Amino acid sequence: MAKKLILNLEFKHPFQAIGICSQQKDYRLCWLLNKHLEVELRRMRDFHYTPQHQKAAVDFPVYRYKNERQLIDFMLVSNKAEGQSLFSEPKTLDYLFLLRNSSDQFDVEELLAKMRKTPYVQAAFFVGEKLGKQERDFFFDFELFLSQKKS
Repeated sequence: MAKKLILNLEFKHPFQAIGICSQQKDYRLCWLLNKHLEVELRRMRDFHYTPQHQKAAVDFPVYRYKNERQLIDFMLVSNKAEGQSLFSEPKTLDYLFLLRNSSDQFDVEELLAKMRKTPYVQAAFFVGEKLGKQERDFFFDFELFLSQKKS
């Protein structure tokens, strides 16, 4: 009898996530971050996502900047839209600032320090595994969203 092989596929997302607490509207926070972090975040199409335990999909604003020199993508995603949240934990999370393909040469700690000094940003922190069970689904769907041609 042949041996059964089990294939376990584990999705490891390429993002580093920073949580931001700020009462500013997304476009205003984006402007502040552009000014203080010296990036050029621009609005792209909304992320159409159905949060966990919800029936209807919600459009979450997304801002993106591609640093061609360092090959890093910076993205600002609103955690709240239309009365819904992408993540219920941590409760103070208003925005996710995502870094994709960051290398060891890029100083994320310096970026975080600058972010904390940005006016109207009450807190900025590494999210890590704090997003809960829906984290894996979100990052998988967000990666698919970014790979689509329209932007």
